[in-house]
Amino acid sequence: FLESVSDCDLAPLPRTSLDADDVPAFFELLERGEPVLGTHGSRAARFGGVFARIGGEAAAFVDVPVSRAGHLLGILSIDSREPRRFSGIEVLGLTEVGRQLASVLLRERAEVDLRRRDDILSTVSRAASVLLAGSTWSDAAPGLLESLGRAARASRAYVFELGSRDDGALTASQRFEWAADGVAPEIANPALQEMAFADHGLDAMA
Repeated sequence: FLESVSDCDLAPLPRTSLDADDVPAFFELLERGEPVLGTHGSRAARFGGVFARIGGEAAAFVDVPVSRAGHLLGILSIDSREPRRFSGIEVLGLTEVGRQLASVLLRERAEVDLRRRDDILSTVSRAASVLLAGSTWSDAAPGLLESLGRAARASRAYVFELGSRDDGALTASQRFEWAADGVAPEIANPALQEMAFADHGLDAMA
């Protein structure tokens, strides 16, 4: 996603998404760790694609990769309303800022992943305690699915029961479901009852 701010009379760009397939040459440079510079023209004039659709009045720009170990995490972009050349020192400084931003992003992601893992393990532990205390699975399932779904930051959590048809085909039927706020539940969907694995190209799992 693209987010921008402005401290001059250049209007911030609208929030949008950048698709690598739209502007492959732009992303190829950044994925190689190279800055992208334009001294007399906008990104739209050089690359077209999504940049032509979202507009922007920059007369010069520099984009540096926010990357670590060859993995592109983001892009740090600087625009100028007047044509200009960015000096080697300026580009070097921005490139270093990009590297530091990548380190911060990776550290934050690792912390989020660790908290999510701990939340899931805690939920599994509570689920085991509930079941060992004598609760039936049918009574415990709704609450456990909600806890697991929220811990995993998921949209839905399901339990399917395996069975078989009269012809011996392995089937699966949805029995319990939790859906996040704003997500339509599928528990009443007849297509999710007695689904034969073979009918859906899943013969290897049957």
